Amino acid sequence: MDKELKLIEEAINLENNVADIYMQFSEFFPDDKEFWWQLCMEEKNHAALLKAGLEFVTADMLPDELLFARIEDLRKVNGTLTRLKREYGHSKPSPEDALRLAMSLEDSAGESHYQLVMENKADSPAAELFQKLNEDDKDHARRIRIYAERHGYNIF
Repeated sequence: MDKELKLIEEAINLENNVADIYMQFSEFFPDDKEFWWQLCMEEKNHAALLKAGLEFVTADMLPDELLFARIEDLRKVNGTLTRLKREYGHSKPSPEDALRLAMSLEDSAGESHYQLVMENKADSPAAELFQKLNEDDKDHARRIRIYAERHGYNIF
C-alpha cells in the first residue's frame, strides 16, 4: 500500500504545483486574471479531493506497472513545475507561452496519470475519484483551447 500512497502524494503535489503556476499566471496577466484564477481554484480542489480520497486507497488498487511508471512521471513533472515557478519569479512568460504550458500540463503524462484507471468501469470510490479528476482535466484542456482561440493566441 506504500506505493499507492506515494502515487497519491505525488498526484497531490502535482495538482498543487499546477495550481501555483496558474496563480502566478493570474497575477501576471490582469486581463486574464479570472480565467487563470478559476483554473487555479479547480486544481486546488483536485488536490483536496485526492487528500480526502486517501482513505479509499487500498493495496493492489492499481497495477504495479502503473504505479512505478506513474510515480516517476509525476516526480519529473513536479520537478519541472518547481523549476518553472522559480523562473517565473524572475521573468514572466508571454500569454501565448502561458497557454501553451497550460495545454501541455493538462494533456501531459502528469495530468493524465489517472488514464489507466479510466479504461475500466469505476468499481470503487477511488476509481470514481480518479475518473472525475480525469474528466476535469479534459475540461481544462478544452477551456484553454477555446480561450486561446477566442483571444487570437496561436498555441498549437
